[in-house]
Amino acid sequence: MDPPSDKSTDWDAMRERIIGMGESSIHKSYYPLLQQRLSDLERFRALIDETNDLILVILAGDAPAVDANRACSSLLGYPMDTIRSLPVEALVASGERDRFRSLISSAAASRAQEKTEIHLVSTDGQQYPVELSIRFVTFDEKDYGVIIAHDISDRKRYERALLQAQKKL
Repeated sequence: MDPPSDKSTDWDAMRERIIGMGESSIHKSYYPLLQQRLSDLERFRALIDETNDLILVILAGDAPAVDANRACSSLLGYPMDTIRSLPVEALVASGERDRFRSLISSAAASRAQEKTEIHLVSTDGQQYPVELSIRFVTFDEKDYGVIIAHDISDRKRYERALLQAQKKL
C-alpha cells in the first residue's frame, strides 16, 4: 500500500495513539485504573483467604460453589477444585441437608440474612458444628448466595464440659 500523498501526517504519533502509547491514547488512560482494580481484587482475595471463617459463594439453585476461601479447603480437607465442583449441600451432614436446602430457599426468597447451626462434613467424615449465615445478592443479573460458616467446635466442647461439671455438683 502506497503512503498517502499528504506528507504532513505524523505516522509515528498516529502509531503510538493506535497501540496505546501516545499522550492522547484511550488505551493508556485505562491501564492504571485496570492495574488498581486488579490490585484491589488481589488484596481482597488475600484477606478473605486469611480469615478463619469458611466463606462460600454459590449461585441460586443447585449449582456448586462458584468460589470458596482457603479456610473451606483447610477445615474440610477438599481441594479447591473439588469444592467448586460439588453441590454445596454435599458439604453438609446428610441428616441436615433438607434443613439446609430450606434455609437456602428461604434466604433466596426473602433476601434477608438467614442463620442456623449446622454440621459440615470433611473428607474423612468428621463433622464440624458451625454457625452458618447466608444472604443472597444480585450481581450481573445473577443471584448469588454468600455463605459464612464459623467453626464452633471449641465452644461446643466447652459447653459439654460445663454441663458435665454441673452434673457432678
